[in-house]
Amino acid sequence: MRKNVAVDIQQVTKIYGTGNAAVTAVNNVTLQIYDNEFLTLLGPSGCGKTTLLRMIAGFEDMTKGHINLFGEEIEDLPPNQRPVNTVFQHYALFPHLSVYENVAFGLRRLKKSEAEIDHRCKEVLALTQMEALAERRPSQMSGGQQQRVALARALAPNPKVLLLDEPLSALDLKLRQAMRDELKQLQQKTGITFIFVTHDQEEALAMSDRIVVISEGKVQQVGTPQAVYEAPANRFVANFIGEANMLEASCKTTGKNMTFTLVGGGTLKISTPDVAAGDAVTIMIRPEKVKVLAKTGKKTTPSSLQMEAKVIEQTYLGSVTHLDLACDGQTLKACINQGAHASFATGDEVLIEIPADNCRVLRS
Repeated sequence: MRKNVAVDIQQVTKIYGTGNAAVTAVNNVTLQIYDNEFLTLLGPSGCGKTTLLRMIAGFEDMTKGHINLFGEEIEDLPPNQRPVNTVFQHYALFPHLSVYENVAFGLRRLKKSEAEIDHRCKEVLALTQMEALAERRPSQMSGGQQQRVALARALAPNPKVLLLDEPLSALDLKLRQAMRDELKQLQQKTGITFIFVTHDQEEALAMSDRIVVISEGKVQQVGTPQAVYEAPANRFVANFIGEANMLEASCKTTGKNMTFTLVGGGTLKISTPDVAAGDAVTIMIRPEKVKVLAKTGKKTTPSSLQMEAKVIEQTYLGSVTHLDLACDGQTLKACINQGAHASFATGDEVLIEIPADNCRVLRS
């Protein structure tokens, strides 16, 4: 089924400054964002994700490239004439206005009738569960309540696209977790395209239909949360989203199941495209995929590699325990569920098992 494109970004670049002082914040980005999609721009601070968001909003000019909204060129449209709205990191609520008047502000600027304003304000305040606090001022509310008001205000003019610039970063952990669920539900109820900016991998994984991973102004990978986590396109994506063990290896044979010899010893047979005999590669495996076994002399199966290791550190986190393991001159990480495995203590000699089916071969 063909999806309608809400935002079409074609070869967009943003350069600040000139000559030797020039800084490329966004580097030749091409991306299509679909109607009724929750898309997250994810990357470290300074990678260009907020700059890209601001160019969609019209707060920054493009150095080159094109951005279309629902098939219409918007380059020459000022921010107030674009069918988008923005929720900022610090909400930018008017402290002297009530919740109701904050939400009504944009509608008054659009010269809507009082009847339309009243109907729409009540509608979005109900949607964000803030109708009971309509007469309060921002200073009389918690951070989570202020965020709901900012969302209601942004939704009131019925934008086609809602831009969210790290709106959860000022909240504590529990509230952040609750609000990300509410945001996803809100997007599904309204059917509006949400473009969400964050550097928090857990937020991106929990909320997004698709994630765009950005580094140094370039798109590194676009895919579903499962795709970018389970099958990262390169080392940056593997390291940035969650934790990853990186094993250096070389390809010895090709075919359906290629044989890879690890630098520290041992071999794995992995099916992967575009690798030739003799190629140096990195084999990635997530800590939760590493099996930790008691040292009982169990034999390696053809589909996995077992190696002797020593527990050098353990971190108890309630439902799981993280282990740091010394193995063949390097440190590997494992994550084990409580109650599902034997307990291991610092100093224990163990076996670790690396299943080939859970490994990914990376070229960069």
